[in-house]
Amino acid sequence: MSSSKPCRPDSSGIIDDLLNLILLRLHVKSLLRCKAVSKPWCSLISSSLFINSHYTRAITSPGADQTFILRNQEDGSFSLLRLSPSPIVAELKFPYSQGEYPVMPKSVLIGSAKGIACVSVSLDKSSYCDKCPPDIYLWNPATRQSRLLPPQNVYCSRSSVESCGFGYDPINNDFKVVVVFHYPHRVDVYSTNMNAWQKAGRLPPDTYFGQFSVCFEGFLCWNRLIGIVAFDLNREVFNCDTKFPDGLSNDGHTYLRITDFNYSVAVIKEEGFYGKTKLWMLDNVKCLLRGGGVASWTLIVSIDAADLPIPYVRSYFNNGDFLLISNDHNCFSYDSDKKEAKKLHITNSFVGGQMSKFTESLVSIPGSRPVEWNAHEDNN
Repeated sequence: MSSSKPCRPDSSGIIDDLLNLILLRLHVKSLLRCKAVSKPWCSLISSSLFINSHYTRAITSPGADQTFILRNQEDGSFSLLRLSPSPIVAELKFPYSQGEYPVMPKSVLIGSAKGIACVSVSLDKSSYCDKCPPDIYLWNPATRQSRLLPPQNVYCSRSSVESCGFGYDPINNDFKVVVVFHYPHRVDVYSTNMNAWQKAGRLPPDTYFGQFSVCFEGFLCWNRLIGIVAFDLNREVFNCDTKFPDGLSNDGHTYLRITDFNYSVAVIKEEGFYGKTKLWMLDNVKCLLRGGGVASWTLIVSIDAADLPIPYVRSYFNNGDFLLISNDHNCFSYDSDKKEAKKLHITNSFVGGQMSKFTESLVSIPGSRPVEWNAHEDNN
């Protein structure tokens, strides 16, 4: 009778799975260092499957929606602000390398999506540059790489720019920059997949174009008088059929703002003089599609901060807290359940500047180059 040794299971697959789980928990900065450990590690971390899994885990982690990219009011530099578990500010500098411009240009934060920040840079310091172009960068602050976009196909003065937005098309895995001009009356769209600017669909008539408020599930949104204007980044068409909840409008007495909330779109109504704020969530985001149906809303939160010197809601988090800003640019976290405000010790120049929700990622824009600053100029 022949004896045989017990069969041992192959442990290599188990080890690979454990390694993958461990690496997915690391921050981008640590993962970039891990790429130098070995070729297999570098190949794993650079794979699209790992990059997408890492980002998905990041955006679903507790407190994931409490991180912002900020533009400092004083020097125009950018920083990363993490509010959870306690406020931490990390310096990011700029989307361009040191010495790339003869003098310090003015930077404007257009928006962010999937770990990529879109920034307009100009030597023109006038108010027109707040509406965007000329130099537009797509920048990953975590990997310290950026891409300067090619110039647009037609010349348009800065004063003709009505608004500029940035978002991600999840259907085609494509980042897009949208520029709306009031003269000439047109919309230009840059696609990272095409690496080119193209003229988009027709502008809806009689529509006021303010700044884009938020990008959700491939729709760039901003508020009009009685509803939402949504630009479908995949089809590159507008939809103006999403109406606000009954009785809501921008009538001069209230301030309406579009934001993202709990994996949907929401509208915030602010009555700063009375310290009152309400938030409605959109029940069916399919109505953002042209022909997607009638919008319905649910009132989620109603707060009365009349006793607090806090007239402005800066952001809203999925855990039910508000980020509030006072007249003197102090920052507060407001618990809507306990109706309590807690002051956050953050420099005023950060609070008063531009800010956008941000999640670090390993995503790379084709054609990106390293952003380089001297060691003594970069403490991040």
